Amino acid sequence: MSRFENSYLAESVGYAHGLKKGYLHGINLGQAEGYTEGWNKATMHGNRVVAERNQIIAERNQLIDRLYGANERLGAENAQLKQQLQLQQEQAQTLRAESEAMFKAFQGAVAIARPAMKAVAKLSLQERGQIFYQYGEEAVGLQSLEYVTANRFPHNQPLVQQYLPIANQVFVQTYEQLRRQEADSKAEPAT
Repeated sequence: MSRFENSYLAESVGYAHGLKKGYLHGINLGQAEGYTEGWNKATMHGNRVVAERNQIIAERNQLIDRLYGANERLGAENAQLKQQLQLQQEQAQTLRAESEAMFKAFQGAVAIARPAMKAVAKLSLQERGQIFYQYGEEAVGLQSLEYVTANRFPHNQPLVQQYLPIANQVFVQTYEQLRRQEADSKAEPAT
């Protein structure tokens, strides 16, 4: 593609440029060697200049075509990257919203934990034991594979899998111990 947007104009400019140089060369030669011979030499020289100029124009046109092609490919890649970036931004916003919701739920659980423990402490030993036992069972149940899969948590949680059964066992033992102490305290006044 030439700068003239028209190959005829590009050729005519090259021809005119060569013709001009040829005229000047011909005039100089014509004055030195005679009109006909000078004209012939000037014409040959002008034709060479026009051919060189046309070759340069053709090479530039090829370079411009390659640059346009590269520009189009880069534009397509840029559009694809923008689309991927937009998708990742949407996913990040979704994850951020889920994280904020989980954090708020955690804050709510922490805020209610102390008053709940105070309320549990006022209950009878048997009721406290049942609550501890239910809490342990619920904690183990929450970490089941179905819960983890449904809530998109990692499937392998080695620390949780290692320590939740221990916590459950501690709750069960505490409940049994409290029940025995209560039974012993009821049996002592009878003797």
